[in-house]
Amino acid sequence: MNRRSTFLALAFVVGVTLAGEWLSSRLMGRHQQQDLLARATAEFSELPQHFGNWQLRSEETLSENAVRVLECPAYFNRQYVHAETGQVVNATLLVGPAGPMVAHRPEICFTGSNYTLIGEPQRVTVRREGAVDHEFFVSQFQSQGLLGQKISAYYGWFRGTRWEAPENTRLTLGGEPVLFKLQVVCETDSRRDPASPGKSSDTTAASGDIAIEFLNDLLPVLQPHLVQATQ
Repeated sequence: MNRRSTFLALAFVVGVTLAGEWLSSRLMGRHQQQDLLARATAEFSELPQHFGNWQLRSEETLSENAVRVLECPAYFNRQYVHAETGQVVNATLLVGPAGPMVAHRPEICFTGSNYTLIGEPQRVTVRREGAVDHEFFVSQFQSQGLLGQKISAYYGWFRGTRWEAPENTRLTLGGEPVLFKLQVVCETDSRRDPASPGKSSDTTAASGDIAIEFLNDLLPVLQPHLVQATQ
């Protein structure tokens, strides 16, 4: 066998080996993803409907198209009411592959549903004494309808220890096999905006904001289930 034939044979062997390793890696990654999604789906059935001062008012299913686009095998899409004040929040918790979870943000969804984005998304920190800090983005929108209702949408992602709102979401979280995404929407209190549009610095959310109160009650309830699903 001449030198050229030897080189081609060696290149073929190396190519087949690398292709086998790549395929094996893809299959292992897919198996890990399916295992994590199955565990996450099981944890959803354990999530309580009532916690703190919050009572479940209603629960709606997502459309088949939304589930297909988001690739989420499990979710909840609920409306909660505060037992004492009567204030209402809408909470959606999703789990699925990282790609769809980071791609579909409220700035896209709401602006396509008769709402106008006010300013840029801001990052807020949700803090509980003695617990890990969580970060969320918050975006404000105004309805294009006659009343011009303003709403705030808080959203973040969870991959194992805390809720995150990284600067470059795709780069930071896009490689994860599975992500949880939480979105909490409420009417904006004009007297206490969660984050002033136009500011670029991080903000520690006011404890009086109803969405923050909801998150402070919800996150400790979610945490053990999500940690269990991602370990």
